[in-house]
Amino acid sequence: MVISHNSASESINVKLSVFAKDNLNNNKEQKLLTQSHDIDSSGSGSFELSEMDVIDLGEFSWNQRLRPKPKLHGKYLLGDILGQGTFAKVYEVLDLVTLERQAVKIYDLQKIDRKFNRDEMIAMVNQEINLLTGCNHPNVIKLIDVHRPVNQKSSKIWVYMEYCMASVAELMQLANPSQVKKLPRKQARRYFTGLLSGLDYLHSKGIFHKDIKPDNMLINVFDTIKLTDLSVSYVVDIFTQSDICFNTYGTIAYQSPEVINSTDAGFSASALDIWSAGVTLYVMVTGKLPFSSKSGFIAMTESILADNPQADDILKIDPCLSNLIHSMLDKDPVRRIKLYQVLNHPWFLINLMGDSPKINIPPRYANGDQYRSLTITSHLHELHYPLPNDQNIVRVSESSAEEFNAKRKIPIVRSNRSPTRHRKNKRRPSFIEKVTSGQIGRLLGAIGLKADSFNVCDLATRIKSKVDSSTNDSDLSTNQSESEER
Repeated sequence: MVISHNSASESINVKLSVFAKDNLNNNKEQKLLTQSHDIDSSGSGSFELSEMDVIDLGEFSWNQRLRPKPKLHGKYLLGDILGQGTFAKVYEVLDLVTLERQAVKIYDLQKIDRKFNRDEMIAMVNQEINLLTGCNHPNVIKLIDVHRPVNQKSSKIWVYMEYCMASVAELMQLANPSQVKKLPRKQARRYFTGLLSGLDYLHSKGIFHKDIKPDNMLINVFDTIKLTDLSVSYVVDIFTQSDICFNTYGTIAYQSPEVINSTDAGFSASALDIWSAGVTLYVMVTGKLPFSSKSGFIAMTESILADNPQADDILKIDPCLSNLIHSMLDKDPVRRIKLYQVLNHPWFLINLMGDSPKINIPPRYANGDQYRSLTITSHLHELHYPLPNDQNIVRVSESSAEEFNAKRKIPIVRSNRSPTRHRKNKRRPSFIEKVTSGQIGRLLGAIGLKADSFNVCDLATRIKSKVDSSTNDSDLSTNQSESEER
């Protein structure tokens, strides 16, 4: 059976072929057959078969491997990893009952215990879960299910949420300063409208986000903005008149001046959200931060406190947009525009003529997976139609090792192959191998010995030949030991 995937450069042909060795021992076969389907943090469930043939494409070599066994957690089938942080990872999952594509965020409590204040971090995780449980809005990420540790041996919290394709930061490629793409004004206004709608809903429930930025604005398959990450949010009673906050958690580049200069009197959480939203809008339309571009905490804070937003051509073309941004980035929180005033600003009503084309979500991997396809397809096939161990091997032929290394991350290829770099025994040259005959002569002269050039050259040649012969002997013995182990 041949499965082909068309790409811009060439197609990848994946051939399922039976070429397992007959001399595989029964113990290894039994180990492969009895592997558990349960989730385990010890590995991915794939075993390397040392007695299989090796595919050599020049720069790389690969050992044959079995496709990984499906990973099940309750009624959910895990796919590939979508992203990861300090103590959490996000995977794509499929609900096997409803066949709904979702995402799961897995918090590892052991890592929290090692690196951070455990009680404080766990309180943040629980706060985000509790807040999302009570939220139901088109522009706020939807929480579907939560699985907490059932015993002391388990240390992970599984939080299932709706699936989103990317974040605004990933769409703009903010992680690569040389490749940043600013959004067209129409697209930025659409995303900003979703941000304000979700923010207005949260404020109505007494929740102040406090960490608004492009990284926390997710985009689903319908191009709708979803606010996420409520771990550092500030919560008040809905009937409370004051929104004074005291903790300063958040991203420094999106923090307001009153937060940087915060005192025991605190600061307005709603005014902070307006400031952060203004910085986010500026970043979306210009592709850069409004204040100092110098790296460093001190330079950034000084610029936020003293400087005005940097001038940009797009703000000169659109004075209405410039007015909105400057009103949101007023350094005085009392004079700063309020949320209901932002929602009624004229910029949302004007016709944006001559705007550039929409920016599409970039491919998940270079040269492949342009539409961010479902990564669980191969795991479903292995779950319902598993192949025998002697047939579950895949040979991939590719003309270029570099292109294959990029294309292998396309789901159909990645699920069947697990390429690894071929490690060569690289030995550093010794001192004698690097020195020349002239250097040896000067060395002998420094210690009071006399030697003519012929003797020096002969000495250097003999030493180097001795080193080369010993090196060849060691390489030969290493190869023999490796062959014996196989």
